[in-house]
Amino acid sequence: MKKCPHCGSLLEDEATVCTNCGTPLSGESREYYTQDFYSDISVYDHTPEFSNDDVSDNKVVCMAAYLMGALGIIIASVVGKDSKYAQFHIKQALKITVVDVILLLFSVIFVWTFIIPMVAIVCLIITFVLRLIAFFQVCRGRAVEPSIIRDLSFLR
Repeated sequence: MKKCPHCGSLLEDEATVCTNCGTPLSGESREYYTQDFYSDISVYDHTPEFSNDDVSDNKVVCMAAYLMGALGIIIASVVGKDSKYAQFHIKQALKITVVDVILLLFSVIFVWTFIIPMVAIVCLIITFVLRLIAFFQVCRGRAVEPSIIRDLSFLR
């Protein structure tokens, strides 16, 4: 008899799927993948913390924070100062902007090395993609911390 790694049900030795919960029993377990990979995503998803009215009233302000860079952050800070949803996205957009500024400074200071400006350009493209992803998260009414940026300890 086998034991299901997910629910603990006893199964026949020939079983490939748990008859109780549907977890695959042969090869790489899908449950292992979903628990380890997706469990961290919920930690960075703050959407349930905000009311639907707050989200719908401040979507445009949050979009501006991501699309317009520093000017958008200033505008969003003024217009969305009373919104927790807007403040969350302003903070995330500010993190991305700080990383952009640091990358630009490094590329200007070390322009003579050629390799550092090239790496900075690649990193700036990545932060641009992060801005787009965050923008589309706002369009969906979500509040998710952008990947890569959320792992930088000096921006917490």
